[in-house]
Amino acid sequence: ALIKGENIIEKYRKLYNERITSDLHSNIKYRKNLLKQIKNYCIQNNITMSTCMEFEIITKENKIYYNSLNNAHQFMTSDNCEGINIPIYTRKNLKDKFKTAKCKGNCLYCKLTPVPCEIPQLQEARNWKLKDYRFWSKLQKQKEFKELTKIRAYARADQRAPGGNIKQKIAEFCCRK
Repeated sequence: ALIKGENIIEKYRKLYNERITSDLHSNIKYRKNLLKQIKNYCIQNNITMSTCMEFEIITKENKIYYNSLNNAHQFMTSDNCEGINIPIYTRKNLKDKFKTAKCKGNCLYCKLTPVPCEIPQLQEARNWKLKDYRFWSKLQKQKEFKELTKIRAYARADQRAPGGNIKQKIAEFCCRK
């Protein structure tokens, strides 16, 4: 069927021309215009709005990043999709109590650098699986182990840790999450 002299298939090809990971998306100008209209409607009707999984492709130093369209409240009327910040909780083993991580669980404010969760892959617009999260948990444990080992090495050598007392450094490390 022809619409205004153009085949509908051609219109779709022109509209859906951006690839983010393996998925085809409508072009960024169209999405931003649509989101602007939706945001205005939400404001007029006193409705909160966020677009959790809307990303814009940004190339920086020959690397591709996926920037959230929610940065700077451009297309949102609330701080996050859930309406409240929900922190990420972690623990090292089953006997430990959960402690809050550095991340507040509010991915809408995640900027290009630095990544608060220290997992840059989470900035990518991808469909993550449980095995990915388990892998990142393993990496975090390895980083913490290396840092704690470094602090213990200072104590064994009976040296002061850079920037302060060794007991203070260990207390800061243990209480930071």
